[in-house]
Amino acid sequence: MRKQLKEKSARTGYIRNSSYIILSMFVLLSACSSRQTETDSREITEQLGPNEHLQTIADHLLQARRNQQFTRALALRYPNLDRESAYRIQLMTLESQEKAGESLAGWKMGGTRITEAGASPDPLFGYSLESQVYQSGERVSLGDLTTNEPMVEAEITVWIGEDLPGPGITREELLRAIDGISGGVEIISSRQRPASEDQPETETTAHLVADGISHGGAIFGDTRMAPDDIDFDTEEAWISIETEEKARGSASAIMGQTGNPIDAVLWLANALPKHGRHLRAGDFVLTGSLYENPTMEAGVNAAVSFTNLGSIQVRLIE
Repeated sequence: MRKQLKEKSARTGYIRNSSYIILSMFVLLSACSSRQTETDSREITEQLGPNEHLQTIADHLLQARRNQQFTRALALRYPNLDRESAYRIQLMTLESQEKAGESLAGWKMGGTRITEAGASPDPLFGYSLESQVYQSGERVSLGDLTTNEPMVEAEITVWIGEDLPGPGITREELLRAIDGISGGVEIISSRQRPASEDQPETETTAHLVADGISHGGAIFGDTRMAPDDIDFDTEEAWISIETEEKARGSASAIMGQTGNPIDAVLWLANALPKHGRHLRAGDFVLTGSLYENPTMEAGVNAAVSFTNLGSIQVRLIE
């Protein structure tokens, strides 16, 4: 995977012979062209029009997923995309992948971690495919992601043992359906970009929702506990990259100080039926990162550890 290259300023010099001037210009233009090709090799060049059908947008994002490319099209053409349309686009993409033979493995959440007093969560969901699930210690190739330095999140993972078709799932029904709690790691692979690098505000939450809130992969630990056996108020997670601790956080931050990761799953259980989906037996739910997410690069090792839920090894390769 190649990092995006910055444009280099043209070199000037005192060249007396006109033939050398022509030759130098040719070499310079060829080099710039080569650099531009390399710079744009990860970006989708076919941009969307301003009034495309939602399925066309979904197909555009599906191309980004399949080719591990990023796109600025939504920021450029759909700055006011609403969240309902964003979810329709996301699930159209999922349906296309299922028709192509992919299998849904579970769900991921964002917007759940609250650390400021008085702030409210803004839960979001995306999906994870079986092809995006890795084992602890298994090598994850950067060729399967859209960035050379992905973020690595520690998350409480809830495993579902019974179908929950909804709507109107109660907390008691959810607790009966939970098959266990484990530690999890999510690898973030953002395929969305702002309209330009100096306009970060043009990349909106709805754009991220349309693309499944940047899910790149999931890794799970072997330890599972029953909901009644884990104290979310004292459960922490921390990540060490090459033995140096980079971040730490608490499960009690998920859904705010009065909530916990179970509340995130309850929200999801009642949100999915509004979009024609529901939690199924065998699904997992990544409930949101416990800390401010560090990044890691290929060739280094990381360990994500939990107070009671074991440790997960993360290894990235080129």
